Formats: sequence, C-alpha cells, structure tokens
Amino acid sequence: MDCTASSAMPAASRIRLSQLPERLKLLDIDEGLRIEFADHKMFVNKNLSGSFVVQFDNKKCQYLDSAKIIRLAKKSSQIWAY
Repeated sequence: MDCTASSAMPAASRIRLSQLPERLKLLDIDEGLRIEFADHKMFVNKNLSGSFVVQFDNKKCQYLDSAKIIRLAKKSSQIWAY
C-alpha cells in the first residue's frame, strides 16, 4: 500500500490581494494562508473558536483580526492558500 499519496500536502495556489478578505472569511481550520514578504513569511490559520492565529518567522504566534492581516498583506509580494 502506497501511503505517500494520501499523506501528501495539498498543492498551494496563489491568490490575489483582492481575494484575501473572502478567503479569510471562508478559511477552515484545516486550511491556511502563507503571506510572503521580501524578508519574511507569515502563516495564517483559524482556530476552533474562529480566531485567526498568525505565526511569523520568529515563531511568535499572535491572534489578529482579518483587517490587520489584510493591512499587513498589502505590503507583501505573494499570498498562497494551502
């Protein structure tokens, strides 16, 4: 039995900044967003209570609202959904 196919991470898809508000609204707890800046990355997930958990390169986690995430993303070069 080949386990690699079933355990593989889904492919990431690039999304536009204009799609970010809707993607955040529809984000499920098993999904995430990676927002890449010139010098660092930010990972966004949603917890069971519906709060956004944001992890920065320095591994510090913060709880941010969607408006703050969108403001931070405006400075980014790429946004990926996975």
